[in-house]
Amino acid sequence: MSQSWRPPPDSLIGRWFADRPHHDSFDCGVRVVSGTVAGERSRWTFRRSAVDALLDDVAVVLHHGRKVTLRLALADPPLVPGAGSPARLDYAVIRAQDRPTGAQVEVSCAVNQLFRFGLEAG
Repeated sequence: MSQSWRPPPDSLIGRWFADRPHHDSFDCGVRVVSGTVAGERSRWTFRRSAVDALLDDVAVVLHHGRKVTLRLALADPPLVPGAGSPARLDYAVIRAQDRPTGAQVEVSCAVNQLFRFGLEAG
């Protein structure tokens, strides 16, 4: 069987694969600061997420849960100083813009997961 073979999404095997978390996933929160992003809102929503490899120095693709994909251009500077998710003290907050919609969003993840966004804890 080919390594690139994928089962049809509506098949039993396809649904089983869709229900499995990404092998390199982590907990991540997203909230919309301004604008609109389908599947997201202005309050923090935490889901198992995964980040694709960096597209360039300032952009990442974030799969937030199974149904939301964000294409983020990180702000300059990307980290919000002294900010953390109110529910999670060891988390950092990243400012970004969703490229397709232009919405301003904040992404929250554990400090030890910042590398996924090409950032360092500092």
